[in-house]
Amino acid sequence: MLAPPICLDVAASKSIKIYFIWRFPSILSKHLFLIFCGVYSRKKMRSLRLLVGVILISVVSAQEPGAARILAAKRILNQYLVQRKDLIVEYNLYNIGESVAYDVHLIEENFDKELFDVVSGFPKAHWDRIPPSQNVSHVIILQPKHYMSFNFTSARIQYKSGESQDASLVVGYTSAPGEGQIWEINQFNRQFAPHYADWITFLIMTIPTVGIPYLLWYRSKSRYDVSKTVLNKKL
Repeated sequence: MLAPPICLDVAASKSIKIYFIWRFPSILSKHLFLIFCGVYSRKKMRSLRLLVGVILISVVSAQEPGAARILAAKRILNQYLVQRKDLIVEYNLYNIGESVAYDVHLIEENFDKELFDVVSGFPKAHWDRIPPSQNVSHVIILQPKHYMSFNFTSARIQYKSGESQDASLVVGYTSAPGEGQIWEINQFNRQFAPHYADWITFLIMTIPTVGIPYLLWYRSKSRYDVSKTVLNKKL
């Protein structure tokens, strides 16, 4: 019975992909039989040795540990974006590689100082290392100065695959939340605020219309009760 197809996919700086077709065992056995019988020429022998060498090198490379790979996500945690209200931005970095990521930098250049005030946190963050299968997070709190339609783009990340100075530098980007609408604060309050001041004003205005008729009714009822009590005593 012939062997099923095998595919090895190695994620590294240069991806090495080896495909063993399901007919490979039978073809290899045929070549070995021809070599044993002395049918192959020197040129074909060199080609065959080169092919076998490439396969062996690829298999050895596939067994080596992969490099660090970081996936980064950028999220806006607010349900509504409002002028002069806190806007919370969260960053999550995941190392899905097989080795440690060193000297990791997160650089946010999307929020201009003319458009946003930084309330808490920093637009840049740094981690010395992120081990494999580990994640880190970073939060920054801003306040939009104006109401507008704003495009939340990606932040930049960069890290090294080793501790040495000549280690390769990898540059990537986070996910992009996309475009969001920042509400004008007065318009937002009209639609979504609890309106406590409006309800208090309404109650104060209804006191005369409800209180004065109640006082008149209570005075007339009290007079009627007194006169009825006096009449009952005379009888």
